Amino acid sequence: MKKNYILSLALLLFATLMGQSVKAEEQDQPVVPTIEDLDLQKDAEGCYLLEEDDDWYTLADYVAAGGETRNCTFKMTADIGLETPINRPIGKQVGTSKINDRMRFRGTFNGNGMTLHVNISNDPEEYPEGYYKKETDGVDGQFRYYDRYCAPFAFVDGATIHDLTVMGTIKTKTQFAAG
Repeated sequence: MKKNYILSLALLLFATLMGQSVKAEEQDQPVVPTIEDLDLQKDAEGCYLLEEDDDWYTLADYVAAGGETRNCTFKMTADIGLETPINRPIGKQVGTSKINDRMRFRGTFNGNGMTLHVNISNDPEEYPEGYYKKETDGVDGQFRYYDRYCAPFAFVDGATIHDLTVMGTIKTKTQFAAG
Protein backbone atom coordinates (compact mmCIF):
# COMPACT_ATOMS: atom_id res chain seq x y z
CA MET A 1 0.00 0.00 0.00
CA LYS A 2 2.80 2.37 0.94
CA LYS A 3 4.62 1.54 -2.35
CA ASN A 4 1.50 2.36 -4.40
CA TYR A 5 1.10 5.65 -2.55
CA ILE A 6 4.74 6.64 -3.18
CA LEU A 7 4.50 5.58 -6.83
CA SER A 8 1.27 7.58 -7.29
CA LEU A 9 2.87 10.59 -5.62
CA ALA A 10 5.96 10.30 -7.84
CA LEU A 11 3.81 10.06 -10.98
CA LEU A 12 1.75 13.06 -9.89
CA LEU A 13 4.92 15.09 -9.24
CA PHE A 14 6.37 14.04 -12.61
CA ALA A 15 3.17 14.98 -14.47
CA THR A 16 3.05 18.34 -12.70
CA LEU A 17 6.66 19.12 -13.55
CA MET A 18 6.19 18.06 -17.17
CA GLY A 19 3.13 20.28 -17.46
CA GLN A 20 5.11 23.24 -16.12
CA SER A 21 7.96 22.48 -18.52
CA VAL A 22 5.60 22.47 -21.50
CA LYS A 23 3.97 25.71 -20.35
CA ALA A 24 7.40 27.34 -19.99
CA GLU A 25 8.38 26.24 -23.49
CA GLU A 26 5.12 27.57 -24.89
CA GLN A 27 5.71 30.94 -23.23
CA ASP A 28 9.18 31.22 -24.80
CA GLN A 29 7.83 30.67 -28.31
CA PRO A 30 7.24 33.78 -30.45
CA VAL A 31 3.69 34.49 -31.52
CA VAL A 32 3.30 33.36 -35.12
CA PRO A 33 0.71 35.33 -37.08
CA THR A 34 -2.17 33.57 -38.78
CA ILE A 35 -3.49 34.36 -42.24
CA GLU A 36 -6.39 36.20 -40.56
CA ASP A 37 -3.77 38.62 -39.18
CA LEU A 38 -2.62 39.54 -42.68
CA ASP A 39 -3.85 43.05 -43.43
CA LEU A 40 -4.38 42.77 -47.19
CA GLN A 41 -7.53 43.21 -49.25
CA LYS A 42 -8.98 40.14 -50.99
CA ASP A 43 -10.70 39.92 -54.35
CA ALA A 44 -13.85 37.91 -55.18
CA GLU A 45 -11.70 34.82 -55.89
CA GLY A 46 -10.08 35.00 -52.45
CA CYS A 47 -6.68 36.22 -53.70
CA TYR A 48 -4.79 38.59 -51.42
CA LEU A 49 -4.10 41.80 -53.32
CA LEU A 50 -0.84 43.73 -53.42
CA GLU A 51 -1.96 47.16 -54.54
CA GLU A 52 0.91 49.35 -53.31
CA ASP A 53 4.42 49.24 -51.84
CA ASP A 54 3.17 48.87 -48.27
CA ASP A 55 1.37 45.67 -49.25
CA TRP A 56 4.69 44.12 -50.34
CA TYR A 57 6.19 44.98 -46.95
CA THR A 58 3.10 43.66 -45.15
CA LEU A 59 3.55 40.29 -46.86
CA ALA A 60 7.33 40.33 -46.26
CA ASP A 61 6.81 41.03 -42.54
CA TYR A 62 4.15 38.32 -42.30
CA VAL A 63 6.41 35.66 -43.83
CA ALA A 64 9.42 36.87 -41.79
CA ALA A 65 7.37 36.38 -38.62
CA GLY A 66 6.65 32.77 -39.58
CA GLY A 67 3.22 33.33 -41.14
CA GLU A 68 2.01 30.48 -43.34
CA THR A 69 1.26 31.17 -47.01
CA ARG A 70 0.59 27.62 -48.21
CA ASN A 71 -2.65 27.35 -50.21
CA CYS A 72 -2.86 31.15 -50.49
CA THR A 73 -2.69 33.21 -53.66
CA PHE A 74 -1.28 36.73 -53.76
CA LYS A 75 -1.88 38.96 -56.77
CA MET A 76 -0.30 42.28 -57.75
CA THR A 77 -2.79 44.82 -59.08
CA ALA A 78 -0.26 47.61 -59.75
CA ASP A 79 3.45 48.09 -60.30
CA ILE A 80 5.25 48.12 -56.97
CA GLY A 81 8.36 50.06 -56.02
CA LEU A 82 8.06 52.74 -58.71
CA GLU A 83 8.93 55.73 -56.51
CA THR A 84 11.14 53.93 -54.01
CA PRO A 85 12.36 50.49 -55.13
CA ILE A 86 11.55 47.59 -52.82
CA ASN A 87 14.52 46.78 -50.57
CA ARG A 88 13.21 43.87 -48.54
CA PRO A 89 12.69 40.32 -49.79
CA ILE A 90 9.89 37.94 -48.90
CA GLY A 91 11.32 35.14 -46.78
CA LYS A 92 14.38 35.25 -44.59
CA GLN A 93 16.82 33.23 -42.59
CA VAL A 94 16.88 33.70 -38.86
CA GLY A 95 20.06 33.01 -36.93
CA THR A 96 21.91 29.95 -38.13
CA SER A 97 21.84 28.34 -41.54
CA LYS A 98 19.70 25.44 -40.36
CA ILE A 99 16.87 24.75 -42.75
CA ASN A 100 14.26 25.11 -39.98
CA ASP A 101 15.38 28.68 -39.33
CA ARG A 102 14.18 29.84 -42.73
CA MET A 103 10.90 31.65 -43.09
CA ARG A 104 9.61 30.60 -46.51
CA PHE A 105 7.01 31.78 -48.98
CA ARG A 106 4.92 28.71 -49.84
CA GLY A 107 1.98 30.16 -51.74
CA THR A 108 1.20 31.29 -55.24
CA PHE A 109 2.30 34.74 -56.34
CA ASN A 110 0.61 36.10 -59.46
CA GLY A 111 2.48 39.14 -60.75
CA ASN A 112 -0.53 39.74 -62.99
CA GLY A 113 1.74 41.26 -65.67
CA MET A 114 2.94 43.97 -63.29
CA THR A 115 6.51 45.06 -62.54
CA LEU A 116 8.30 44.84 -59.21
CA HIS A 117 11.01 47.51 -58.98
CA VAL A 118 13.76 46.46 -56.57
CA ASN A 119 16.99 47.66 -55.02
CA ILE A 120 17.95 44.69 -52.86
CA SER A 121 21.41 44.36 -51.38
CA ASN A 122 22.93 42.27 -48.63
CA ASP A 123 25.86 44.67 -48.29
CA PRO A 124 25.89 45.67 -44.58
CA GLU A 125 26.50 49.28 -45.61
CA GLU A 126 23.22 49.31 -47.55
CA TYR A 127 20.91 47.37 -45.24
CA PRO A 128 17.48 48.89 -44.82
CA GLU A 129 17.06 50.25 -41.32
CA GLY A 130 15.68 47.64 -38.95
CA TYR A 131 15.59 44.66 -41.29
CA TYR A 132 19.01 43.26 -41.98
CA LYS A 133 20.71 43.15 -38.64
CA LYS A 134 23.96 41.97 -37.28
CA GLU A 135 23.10 39.57 -34.48
CA THR A 136 24.42 36.51 -32.72
CA ASP A 137 23.22 33.18 -33.99
CA GLY A 138 23.08 31.53 -30.57
CA VAL A 139 25.36 28.69 -31.64
CA ASP A 140 28.84 30.00 -31.03
CA GLY A 141 28.06 33.59 -30.05
CA GLN A 142 29.57 34.98 -33.25
CA PHE A 143 27.96 37.95 -34.96
CA ARG A 144 26.64 37.27 -38.43
CA TYR A 145 24.59 39.17 -40.94
CA TYR A 146 21.64 36.86 -41.04
CA ASP A 147 20.61 37.17 -44.65
CA ARG A 148 23.05 36.18 -47.36
CA TYR A 149 20.24 35.46 -49.78
CA CYS A 150 19.47 38.33 -52.10
CA ALA A 151 16.28 38.12 -54.17
CA PRO A 152 12.69 39.40 -54.18
CA PHE A 153 11.70 35.96 -52.84
CA ALA A 154 14.65 34.97 -50.66
CA PHE A 155 13.26 31.63 -49.49
CA VAL A 156 10.52 29.58 -51.11
CA ASP A 157 9.18 26.09 -50.59
CA GLY A 158 6.68 24.66 -53.07
CA ALA A 159 5.80 28.19 -54.23
CA THR A 160 4.55 29.23 -57.65
CA ILE A 161 5.59 32.66 -58.90
CA HIS A 162 4.37 33.69 -62.32
CA ASP A 163 3.64 36.58 -64.65
CA LEU A 164 6.01 38.92 -62.76
CA THR A 165 8.62 41.26 -64.19
CA VAL A 166 11.46 42.29 -61.87
CA MET A 167 13.47 45.42 -62.68
CA GLY A 168 16.22 47.15 -60.75
CA THR A 169 19.30 46.14 -58.82
CA ILE A 170 20.07 43.02 -56.82
CA LYS A 171 23.53 43.14 -55.29
CA THR A 172 25.26 40.60 -53.08
CA LYS A 173 28.56 40.62 -51.24
CA THR A 174 28.27 36.94 -50.33
CA GLN A 175 26.20 34.49 -52.37
CA PHE A 176 22.79 33.43 -53.64
CA ALA A 177 21.43 36.30 -55.73
CA ALA A 178 18.39 35.95 -58.00
CA GLY A 179 15.81 38.15 -59.62
